[in-house]
Amino acid sequence: MTSPIHYIDSTIEHFTVEQPVYLNAYNRGELTKVEFLDRVQGYIAALSLPPSQAKEVLNGFISYIWDFDALRQLVEDPDVTDIHCISHSNIRVKRIVNNRAVRQQSTVRFGSARHYRRFIQHLAIRNKINLSEQYAIQHFVDKTSNTDFRLRCNIITDFLTCTEEPYLHIRKEGKKKKSVEELEHCGMFPHSIRKILEDAAQGSMIVSGASGSGKTAFMNAFMELIPQECNGMVIQADDELFSDRHPELLPLHTVERRIGGGVEYSLQELARNGMLLDQDYLIFGEVKGAEARYAFTASNTGHRTWLSLHAPGTRASVYKFADYIKFESDMKLADIFRMLGDTAFTLVHITDYNIDELTKVAGFDEQTGQLIFQDIRTEDE
Repeated sequence: MTSPIHYIDSTIEHFTVEQPVYLNAYNRGELTKVEFLDRVQGYIAALSLPPSQAKEVLNGFISYIWDFDALRQLVEDPDVTDIHCISHSNIRVKRIVNNRAVRQQSTVRFGSARHYRRFIQHLAIRNKINLSEQYAIQHFVDKTSNTDFRLRCNIITDFLTCTEEPYLHIRKEGKKKKSVEELEHCGMFPHSIRKILEDAAQGSMIVSGASGSGKTAFMNAFMELIPQECNGMVIQADDELFSDRHPELLPLHTVERRIGGGVEYSLQELARNGMLLDQDYLIFGEVKGAEARYAFTASNTGHRTWLSLHAPGTRASVYKFADYIKFESDMKLADIFRMLGDTAFTLVHITDYNIDELTKVAGFDEQTGQLIFQDIRTEDE
């Protein structure tokens, strides 16, 4: 007996490769979804399948076109934060278990390498992304496919992978972000330091940790504590940091130059423009290059500056920030440290959704040429 996946693949092949005219017309708005699906159902009816199998083929096609195909159950699972597709049959996840992030092997798989490769291509197309040898690495945020999550997707095509199959990573961020109260309840921090963190949100902060540690969840929650009489701008590569309630907190994201030319707006360009505007807060998501110079300048010119970056600890986060600044300027490290010593940054380090270090920048020691740090206890007395 022929597997339903065979008929799903043939239906996908027909409407995306052999006869793409109806899908193209739908994408242009010339056909409604109902009208497009009428054509699809007509094609499936001609296959003369049993009703239950015909329904399975239609659902598989719909999931491919508008949803996440074989990955749907992982995308909808609230405990899964990251999905890593190494190949069509090797899909790993990061799952929250007892308030800890744990990597696991998933039982989910695509029916074939061909089906998986076709899914990757269509995922890129529906998000208006080009995949080619020139653009073999692409990232984007899908905000429409799922009602509960923003999906930050990163694709590396088989032009670069050694597996002969593309690689897909999906980071899930809830559209309904967690509040400060919810983060406390789920164990990110004890009640004893909540007031310290709330006070820190009124000033400048550096939030550090590994990828997927909870930096975005933390910043999204505490952004809502920014006083409404203040304004601010969020500068980030992907659309992850946002405010639900603040009337004047503007989130921006970068635009990368796509194939065939076009415009490009980098983190550095957004940061430079932010410095020209009347902003009380400048918030930088994932500092990793030239934008650090502008975050540094902002912190020394009256802006309350937040930034996140990858670092193994609070002290290391400041040194890494200083290294980024030095790379983009001719300043000496001692001068950078001296100026950082005047900013009173609160340093927050997060591991597996748990704040395990909390430190203040307390000044600069002229004799040693080093920053002075003050650790804050993160456990109840």
